[in-house]
Amino acid sequence: YDKTIRITDIPDGITAPAELFKATTDMDNFSSSIDVRITNASESAEDELIRLLRLQTNIPDEDIFIFDISIYERGTDRKITLPEDTTISLTIPVCDKFTSNLEKVRIVSVHEGKLVVYPEPYISSSGRHLLVNFSSDKFSTFAFVLDKNDEITDLSASAPSAIAAEM
Repeated sequence: YDKTIRITDIPDGITAPAELFKATTDMDNFSSSIDVRITNASESAEDELIRLLRLQTNIPDEDIFIFDISIYERGTDRKITLPEDTTISLTIPVCDKFTSNLEKVRIVSVHEGKLVVYPEPYISSSGRHLLVNFSSDKFSTFAFVLDKNDEITDLSASAPSAIAAEM
């Protein structure tokens, strides 16, 4: 049978139509169909992301929208990790609370206790909805951040040297 990927859950705070959420990947890397669940993050996950963001930026709470992305075997509660060298590309509408400066939307996540800054996302639109397009090979707590003062942009610009220094 054809293996497929689908999004089964959408977080509160994004009221765009469900069909605007999209996920794509190379399904040949998976043994079965998969479900992507995009949900509201737990309070502890939100606290961790905000704590890590505050260490390096002064972005106010109203400019942060936190959510969780998890991958499951289709129709089960069995969480799966992605096979090596596999990414999932996602299109997620911007959260309702961001109404201006939308060209400043950036994506961060927390992985293994570290803040991960994603490259500037590709932003497209569908009707009145702005869509954020990005890819990842790890899934956990994510946030859309309105980076009005380019604090995240500055972090991502310095990221390669920080990574090189750790090697």
